[in-house]
Amino acid sequence: MLVVVILRKIVKVNTYKQVEFKYIDRHTLDQVLQPYFKQNKIQVKHFSFKVDTNNQINKKNVYICVCNLKFPKNMTYLKMAQDLAMNNNIFEISLVTL
Repeated sequence: MLVVVILRKIVKVNTYKQVEFKYIDRHTLDQVLQPYFKQNKIQVKHFSFKVDTNNQINKKNVYICVCNLKFPKNMTYLKMAQDLAMNNNIFEISLVTL
């Protein structure tokens, strides 16, 4: 265990997780995701967006946001996914990379 602690101090480990969000209301990013990240002190390194017009839900476009997130020590991917899954507009949250 001591070796792991020492190695973490010496070797810089990429702690960002690439997460993909799929949602149907285009305002979800501004009204739900960004405030949630700020409130929970989740750092966002990069955003990329696309609109999937081929896979519509109830005749609405599917919006996809992929972002690199760094979670604080008191927050996990699972906790974030559980919190955001309560929103009706977000229908899929997936961890793209570790």
